[in-house]
Amino acid sequence: MMISGVRFWIAAFFICVSAALAAPRPAGAADADGSRDHPVLARFPGSEIAYFREARFDEAFLLRAPHDYDGQGQGPRTGPEWLRQEGTVTEIRYAIPGGHSSLEVMRAFRETLAAQRFAIVFACTDEECFSGRLRNPFRLGERLDTTNRVPSLYEGHARYMLARLEGPGGPTHVLVLVGEFKDQTTAFIQVVEPERRAPAPPPPAPKTAECPRFIGEWRNVDAKTRSIPKAVITGSCENGKFVLKAWGACAGKLCDWPPFEMNYRPANRQLIGADRTNYSDEAFRVTLDENDRLRIFSVVSYTDNSGRKRQEITDVMERV
Repeated sequence: MMISGVRFWIAAFFICVSAALAAPRPAGAADADGSRDHPVLARFPGSEIAYFREARFDEAFLLRAPHDYDGQGQGPRTGPEWLRQEGTVTEIRYAIPGGHSSLEVMRAFRETLAAQRFAIVFACTDEECFSGRLRNPFRLGERLDTTNRVPSLYEGHARYMLARLEGPGGPTHVLVLVGEFKDQTTAFIQVVEPERRAPAPPPPAPKTAECPRFIGEWRNVDAKTRSIPKAVITGSCENGKFVLKAWGACAGKLCDWPPFEMNYRPANRQLIGADRTNYSDEAFRVTLDENDRLRIFSVVSYTDNSGRKRQEITDVMERV
């Protein structure tokens, strides 16, 4: 009887701990200390950050095909379904407000990544995420959200996605895992991007005379534009290096495009830059007119064999 009683209280203790860890966070609770959203993937509305970690240089193991789980829990991730990636690694676990399913949350994340031209490498739901005999969905939490002490948070309606975006410094990968436990929905994201190195000091260069006032935030004079509603330009006339950050018009909302570098040409007082996507080559020329309005002239040439004709677009922007 004594042994049975001890076992009962031990079991009761672990049940209480699991329930406490899995319970929804109270409304209005603060995010974890020092945490923040990643610029690539904003949080689902109303959610809170329960866990945050960022490492300037680390490795991550990303699931790119159905997992052949061998029952070893936190064992090595060395099968062909795993992609080992090095770089700056950011991990965020969100507690989603009640009443929102894993499907709704995953779809919101997927639409955000699609607007930024991320390509889906692999996506699955529940048992589809496994290839072997053992196909328990909560094992995804055990294998991917490795710092979480309650992998059962993902045991119901588990959904997984790995997305990739090619960039000049290398690819950026985004892992998203969403699952349900009772009335709690949890989302775990992991962003692996090229290592963030300290910028090298610019080479000495003569000052550019009469450099136009490109720097600032700009808004399209056409409120209904289907091109570029918003743009932000940063940089320096000292070395002629600038960065154009633009947002596209996507079904009534702004699409966050990756920034790209532009060079100042003092002879004609304009910025010149180019960008390449999976389906097009784009060239940009930026000038200022006599009314201090920004003019972004873009030429888009499609490379996806779709037969679409080359486009030439001029956006007129006013300073915010």
